[in-house]
Amino acid sequence: MSVRSKRGSNVTPEEHKLVIKFAKQCLKEICKKQHELEYAGKPVVYAEALKRLSVQTKHKGQRSYGGPQRISIDMRYLRKPSYKMSEYSAYAADPVIGEFETHDPELVLFAVVAHEIAHHVQMLYGPSTRYLKKTYRKSHGEAFRSIYRELRRTLVNKPRKRQGERMRYHRLEADKISELDGLSRLKRMIAEHDWYFDYSDDHSVWQRGVNERKEITAEAKRLGRPEIFGEAFEAMKDSRLTEYLDGLVGDDG
Repeated sequence: MSVRSKRGSNVTPEEHKLVIKFAKQCLKEICKKQHELEYAGKPVVYAEALKRLSVQTKHKGQRSYGGPQRISIDMRYLRKPSYKMSEYSAYAADPVIGEFETHDPELVLFAVVAHEIAHHVQMLYGPSTRYLKKTYRKSHGEAFRSIYRELRRTLVNKPRKRQGERMRYHRLEADKISELDGLSRLKRMIAEHDWYFDYSDDHSVWQRGVNERKEITAEAKRLGRPEIFGEAFEAMKDSRLTEYLDGLVGDDG
């Protein structure tokens, strides 16, 4: 399915297609039944929502924009690569919709598109949607944030995890843990392990992750604690790896 669009004269076809791809992904996600969007008294359907959206791209070093009929995305995030997604101070520290840093400027662009699609949905569907009606008029109020939160949570933030953004957190954990009292070799290996290597497109990163995992499981078996790796994995998923490692007993000195 296509969407109405206009490519700026100094925007490449590839850049334009990337923005279209991100916009369609965002719109398709937010049109799912569980989000209960309504328009003119009827549930919003993705195919119809596409017809109501126009996507424009430009490269003028200007702000991007999201409104009831269209979104306009400036390509400065790619042309002069941006490695940080900046957000408004009111929610910049929010763990889901706040600011983030990344090594991939396309991910910043994805977040910008999600931000503007959230405004589009807020303004076009807010007046008819039950949980948006009361607050849709405020630019970055609760209506906007609830839409943007779903797009960030389900689309933008997942690639961040896969590309190692959460590994930065775990490596910081490793630094923190190493300052505590006498940790074993196994604890350090687990704290420094790249838990998301399976998602990397870089074969060397993947191979290093495989080797690390083999070394960890071998060390756990050597210590007579083969269950440790599985327990650490569950703790990592729950963001309590530091707590788990700090509570391990049986250090080897």
